[in-house]
Amino acid sequence: MINLLRALLNGYTKHKLPAAVWIGMSIFLAPAANAGLIIGAVSTSTDMGNYASSYATNNVIDQSGLSTSYISGVTDFDDYMSAGPTAFNGYWFSVSGVSSGNFDFDLGGDFYIESLALWNDGQNAGQGVNTFNLLADTNSDFSSATLLGTFSATDLGNNAQIFEFLSTQASFIRMEILSNHGALCCTGIREIFFEGDPESVPEPASVALLGLGLAGIGYTRKRRMHNLLA
Repeated sequence: MINLLRALLNGYTKHKLPAAVWIGMSIFLAPAANAGLIIGAVSTSTDMGNYASSYATNNVIDQSGLSTSYISGVTDFDDYMSAGPTAFNGYWFSVSGVSSGNFDFDLGGDFYIESLALWNDGQNAGQGVNTFNLLADTNSDFSSATLLGTFSATDLGNNAQIFEFLSTQASFIRMEILSNHGALCCTGIREIFFEGDPESVPEPASVALLGLGLAGIGYTRKRRMHNLLA
């Protein structure tokens, strides 16, 4: 719809459209700003189990291990990451002997996700996630999932690693863990959140501007036809 309006508008100049219509159309068709907010999951699940009750999957999203807290949907991703936040505690560990499987995130709504921040198990014991696929879907069963990419992470240190991909609409993200760094006991993660923006839905004012713009284009076409027939 917006591309069609841009094409129609290209056939006119601001001298041929009423000023209010031109301004309204320009506002409506202007590209949206990318806020780049931190998006934290509201719940998690895995088919890899957990080593003990104290190493639950929720530890990965509850900020318990982070040196600095954030507010999901409010805190700017780049500003937060530029401060160099670390993670020391709040681990999830899989059951003994499991090094691969799925770790799923419920985002609690629709977002456009463009990167993942991972604080891996950084104990240099081989337990951190190594290779993994990221999948995005609007369905919890991942029946129509989009592959965001295949990535490799290190398991050293307490700082975050950021993995970027094409901005994709998602309500659920799956980390398909393919391997750890060689540990036989388990696989571990400290903290994960995402960068993204709320799904873009036209507001009533924007819809009104759209109607105004279409009406203006229709008016101008009608006036042109009248002049031709006069």
